[in-house]
Amino acid sequence: MSENSWASRVQRLRRSTGKLLVAAILPLFLLAGLYALGDTILDPIPSPRQPDFLDSLIASSAVLAALRVATIAAAGYVVVSVVALAGRRQWLTRVGPVEVSAQVSELEAENGVLREMLVDAKAKVDELDEELAAAEGALTGGLGKIGERGGHDDPR
Repeated sequence: MSENSWASRVQRLRRSTGKLLVAAILPLFLLAGLYALGDTILDPIPSPRQPDFLDSLIASSAVLAALRVATIAAAGYVVVSVVALAGRRQWLTRVGPVEVSAQVSELEAENGVLREMLVDAKAKVDELDEELAAAEGALTGGLGKIGERGGHDDPR
């Protein structure tokens, strides 16, 4: 099995696992939202003895239900977003203005290109080492012949 088809199978498995995870998580958040609505409507809301404006506002069943549902929706969004980013092999690097890392597959491709360049450079270095060894041999041989002649310019 080639490495490319293996990577393709792994990627398909990740996508299907991510979709399955999202499909399992979304109903849980829907049930949590329904529970929050039911709890808000059915249970009495305690009120403080001396309520100020904020206490009066939050004491409203509708506002409390909206806050609970919004909190659950935000949590669901975060979970689904993290699963989606993980499925694309990206990771959260900073929160604020959300920033994700470069895709790991892009880094792997760049790594492959750099490895090929390294192999080519090593082959060139080996070739230059052989040429240098041949040149050193020729130089040593030439110096040996000069030494045998005694440094004379006799053209025998």
